[in-house]
Amino acid sequence: MTRARILADYVSSGDELALKAPIAGPTFTGTVAIPNVANLETAVVANTAKVTNYNQTLADINALDVTELGTVTSGNLSNTAIVYPAGHIIGSNRVRYQWAGDVTVDTTSTGKAFGPVVPLQLVKANAKIYATYNIDETYQNGTSILYLNVAYKSSSFTAGTGNNAHGGAYLHSTHSQYRDVNSISKQITIHTFNETGLSNSAGDTYYFSPVGYTNTGTPGVNYYGAASHITLNVFEVS
Repeated sequence: MTRARILADYVSSGDELALKAPIAGPTFTGTVAIPNVANLETAVVANTAKVTNYNQTLADINALDVTELGTVTSGNLSNTAIVYPAGHIIGSNRVRYQWAGDVTVDTTSTGKAFGPVVPLQLVKANAKIYATYNIDETYQNGTSILYLNVAYKSSSFTAGTGNNAHGGAYLHSTHSQYRDVNSISKQITIHTFNETGLSNSAGDTYYFSPVGYTNTGTPGVNYYGAASHITLNVFEVS
């Protein structure tokens, strides 16, 4: 009997060769192992279930306990979930005011607002503020004390050549105090901040201005006429 005949009889009998997996679309049984993979089925199932960077859903992200910020674009830093390093400046604005002439303050204890009014949209609720301004030339007599601060308010107000009815509050509870026994003019730089946060909500716009008063007399907060200017810088700090 020829080998061809023996093979034909073997196939037609339905024996072992007929039970072998076909080349196209074979079905394996038992545990299939390949080099470095003990169980191919387990490895394939695990890889199929893996969350990758192209098929993550919001549910996948939430399961990782990651805070969703939404879309943060340039200039959009008001999301309350963003945590900034302590001392980080998260907002600022400044206004330069050109004096029209000399400006004095009086003994009104709520202070006279003067110079620029600076609007600032606040990123965080209960914002922490740092402010600074420079006066080119002040004037006092030997007995007057000049108390200087920054006034703030949740609505706009005027300052300019002086406004005693601004309605704002003092940024810091302690004023910067200046006294000159020689009755001469001098330059002054003010640095101040709020001890506790403002009572604002995130996104509110507040307004800031230099403010001052005296214990006696009418000392000048601008003694340089129209030849000078004043710039108030306001910063929101994390």
